[in-house]
Amino acid sequence: GCRTTLLPMMGCSTSTDEWWCVWLKPSACDEADIAADCASTCCRAAAVNATLDSLADDLLSVSVALDTAWKLLCGVLVMLMQLGFAMLEAGTVREHNVIATYAKNIIDVILGTLIAALWGYSVAYGGTWPLAWDEDTTAEDHYSFFVFLAFQSTCATIVSGAMAERTAVGSYLVLSCT
Repeated sequence: GCRTTLLPMMGCSTSTDEWWCVWLKPSACDEADIAADCASTCCRAAAVNATLDSLADDLLSVSVALDTAWKLLCGVLVMLMQLGFAMLEAGTVREHNVIATYAKNIIDVILGTLIAALWGYSVAYGGTWPLAWDEDTTAEDHYSFFVFLAFQSTCATIVSGAMAERTAVGSYLVLSCT
């Protein structure tokens, strides 16, 4: 039979004038065979292009899912660092100050969440309010807020350890909120 190889000129369409047909066995080919082969190859190329576009979309969604999972895992690990710092701090203070130490660390998370939601995240990331559920806020904004909150509250906990048994709880809260 007739075997042709198609070289695309400008992309795939159903018209054969956008394709060059190169005959590998010119003696076995007539115009009808060439036109049919060009048309079927063009249709196959369109199907391949559609499949590649679908695979690219799937790859993009998998990439976004992996990025999100990584951010959440990192945020959880940093938030667990806060627990570790609290235990380290509790181990370095006298016994009657352990409850105050844990209270300061819990208050760090609570106040840090409120301040980050109301003010800090908006300053850091340009005016977006992270807890809004409108059409402008994406899930990415919420994941970014969680990571921001994890780092912010863990930083406050590190300062708490440095100030252990040196300041009153009220004075520490003023410093922690700034």
